[in-house]
Amino acid sequence: MATEANIVVTLDIGGSGAKAVAYDAVRQRCVASAAVPYPAGGGAGDPGLFEPEDWWHAAVGALTALALVRKRHMIYAGEGGH
Repeated sequence: MATEANIVVTLDIGGSGAKAVAYDAVRQRCVASAAVPYPAGGGAGDPGLFEPEDWWHAAVGALTALALVRKRHMIYAGEGGH
């Protein structure tokens, strides 16, 4: 049983949404990913403006979805899921 963490999680706060990826550094492969788009932003003034709270909710949503995808993967692969 490994005692070191080997999963690296990245969070990309891009222009269209928040994207989260879990990467297995030992096996050098992506093991799960999830994305949550931002609500349409801006309005009449500037379509490039977003509300910081929308970004926060998208980031939390992407990380939550990533955890759920990863947990399902662990259960299906027989890794336990605990």
